[in-house]
Amino acid sequence: RIAKRSPRMTKVNAKPRGYSDAIKSSFQGKEKMMVLASGDTAPLQAVLTVLHKNPNVNILAGVRAVCWSPDSATLASAGDAGPVYVCDVSTGSVKNTLRGHDLRVWSIACSSDAQFIASASMDCTVRLWKSSSGEQVQVLEDHSDQVNSVAFSADSKWLASGSDDTSTILWKMSPLHLSASPASFHLRLEGHTGWVRSVAWGHSDLILATGSGDKSIKVWEVKGEQARLGSTLKAATSGIRALAFQPGGGVLAAASFDCCIYLWQMMTPLASAQLLQCLSGHTAGVWSLAWKAAEGGGGGGAVLVSGAFDNTIRVWHFTNGQAKMTGDPLREHTKAISAVAFSPDGALLASARLLVTPQMCQ
Repeated sequence: RIAKRSPRMTKVNAKPRGYSDAIKSSFQGKEKMMVLASGDTAPLQAVLTVLHKNPNVNILAGVRAVCWSPDSATLASAGDAGPVYVCDVSTGSVKNTLRGHDLRVWSIACSSDAQFIASASMDCTVRLWKSSSGEQVQVLEDHSDQVNSVAFSADSKWLASGSDDTSTILWKMSPLHLSASPASFHLRLEGHTGWVRSVAWGHSDLILATGSGDKSIKVWEVKGEQARLGSTLKAATSGIRALAFQPGGGVLAAASFDCCIYLWQMMTPLASAQLLQCLSGHTAGVWSLAWKAAEGGGGGGAVLVSGAFDNTIRVWHFTNGQAKMTGDPLREHTKAISAVAFSPDGALLASARLLVTPQMCQ
C-alpha cells in the first residue's frame, strides 16, 4: 500500500504482502501531531500479523490489550486468541509466548520493576508471568466472573483486578526471590452495581480508581493495609470503559461508552473531585486512553490520546486545566480501536484494533 502524500508526508514503498503499515508520527510545536509513513517497525508489524490469528480458523483475531516493558524495548500484546506475545520492538522477534488462558484476554499489565506481566481473561482468572522468561508463576482465581482489567501500582507493590462480578481485588505483591506465589489476596473492594471494566492507580500509589457499568467511578485510598472508599464520581450517561491518570498530575481521564471523555481534578483520595471538562468528538464509545507528559509544557501540560469504536485515535493537548483536540483524528486503523499505550520513554505509541495487529506511532 502506498501512503498518500501531503505537504508533510513522505512516500513509502509498498511493503511485501502480509505487512501492516507502520505509522510513525511526531509531536511538533505545541503537540501538533504530524503523521508520516515509515517502515521502522515493519518487522514487528509483520510478526504480529501472523501471531494474532484465531487458532481455529484462518482469520486475524482481535487484539484487546498492549503493554510496554519499563525500558520500552519490548511490547506485549494479547486478545481473542488467548496467548500473550512479548516481542522485541526493534527486531520484531518473539521473545516469549505466554500460554495458559483458553479464552479472550481483556487486559495485560507490566510491572515497573520488570518482574511480572499480569493478564486478565474471560476464563475468570488473572495469571502472573515472569517478564524475563515468560514462565507462568501463579494463577489467581478469586473472581467469580470474567476479569476485565489489571493494573500494577507504580511501586509494583500492589496489583488490582476488576471483574464482571462487580468487585475489584487488591493483591499484595512480593518479590520473586521471596515467594514462589508472589501475589496474595488482600482485599475485595465492593460497591459497584455493574461490571468493573477499568482499574487505574494514581501516581502517588495512594489512589485507586475503578470504573463500572453502573456509570460511576469510585476512588479509593489505599494506605498501609487498608483501603477506604473516597468519592464516587458520576457524570457519564453510560458505562465507564477506561481510566487513566495524568502523569505527575491530579487529573483523572475517564472514557465512556457514551462517546465522551471526562476529565476530573482529583484533590485527595477522600475529597470530592471537580469535573473539569467533557471531551466530545468521538462518534462511538471510547475504549482506551493513554497520557504522556508534554515536552517543555507548562501549566501541567500533557498529551492525552483516546481510541474509540469510531475507528479513530484522537490527540488532545491538556494545559492549564483544559484539553483541546490537536489536528485531525488518526485514521490509520479501519476497525474499532481497542487499546492505546505510550512507551515509558514517551517515544512510541502502540495502538490496537479489533481483528488486526497493533500499530506503532513515534
